[in-house]
Amino acid sequence: MNLGIVYPSLRSVGGAENVVVWLAESLAKHGHAVVVFTTEFSEAAWGAIEDRPYSVHLLDIKKRRSTLKTNREAGAVLKKALSTHDLDLVNPHNYPASLWVYYARSGRSTFPKVLLYLHNLTRNFYEAAIDVHFSRLRGFRNVWNRFRPRKMLRRLRQLVFGYRKLDQAAVHSCDRVLANSSYTAMLAERIYGMSVSACPLGVSLDRYGIGRQGWTGSMSGGASVPVILVVARIEIQKNIDTLLRAVCLLRRRLPSIPFRVEIAGSGPQLRYFQRKSVRMGLADTVEFLGFVPGAEIGSRYAGADFLVHIPLDEPFGLVPVEAALFRKPSIVSDHGGPAEIVQNGITGLHVDALDPSCVAGRIEELLRQPEKARRMGDAAYYWVTKNMTWEIFADKYDAFLQETVSTG
Repeated sequence: MNLGIVYPSLRSVGGAENVVVWLAESLAKHGHAVVVFTTEFSEAAWGAIEDRPYSVHLLDIKKRRSTLKTNREAGAVLKKALSTHDLDLVNPHNYPASLWVYYARSGRSTFPKVLLYLHNLTRNFYEAAIDVHFSRLRGFRNVWNRFRPRKMLRRLRQLVFGYRKLDQAAVHSCDRVLANSSYTAMLAERIYGMSVSACPLGVSLDRYGIGRQGWTGSMSGGASVPVILVVARIEIQKNIDTLLRAVCLLRRRLPSIPFRVEIAGSGPQLRYFQRKSVRMGLADTVEFLGFVPGAEIGSRYAGADFLVHIPLDEPFGLVPVEAALFRKPSIVSDHGGPAEIVQNGITGLHVDALDPSCVAGRIEELLRQPEKARRMGDAAYYWVTKNMTWEIFADKYDAFLQETVSTG
């Protein structure tokens, strides 16, 4: 199959960017001729283009002051680029790649089949449907009001220029739509009023040198001072506020049981939560590690006793999957993608992510019962390696591509 993957920019490393690059490589190894259409490709992050098993077609798109004009120009540039390749299928990932393909398709009598993969949904367009839990976060309305004029202006622009209608039209023009979780698929079906299939992501065992025999490095979890790990981008949506309140409660409940909380990640709210942690008297318990490179994050997973991952309205949640590779259980939000990944009471625990007392109670449960945490960690490892490896995901994705091309 001749396949074109469309993603706006591969300048930096991120969750969706990783998926696009790894998927292009996997599909090329499956025997497909893969071309990645993007505006930027970082060779420092992904390696030299000429060494890739797929091709990269760089799109020369000028960024205009108007988002509408930028996307229209992107569609025109992509249309010309696609015409130079004999493709069987075009595979955009997320908005605005879906819109670019929609514009590229207009006016053409023949066009390859289009399969859209949704890593998430555009919150700016569908906040009421997506941010069900986030809108109830303590202090949310104060933060919201601070930016309300800006948001009202954005909504007005969406109404005047019809951004939401364009997104709807772009998605409906696709021959098939996939999503990274059943949760994302459910939201997409509700928003777009069409069938969306779930194709859950997987994680590569080789990424951390784990292999089929399991982690071969040091497993220091269970040390004299238990370590609770958090891996997240530091922003309000990741619910760091509830976590800090839960840790405060734990300190009062467990004065004789020492523990540490390590928070790995950077983001726009890093300094804010660092200062807040100090004000709450947690400087000796909570450590903000900042950005941790991929080469080092494995040792953080290995050194932890368990993971806490309680974002609000998260579409997937790769972190609990990664933790499971190191035989670590996860305490996760009882909604969204993470609730699909973690089996409550078997591979980890579900928690009301908006209730600090509930979060504290679940953490206390695993701190008091380390053997239970170890059993859950083992169960998580076996479940993930059986159901959520990258190879399983790539095979399922390939099957969806083949099916889309073969249907009339």
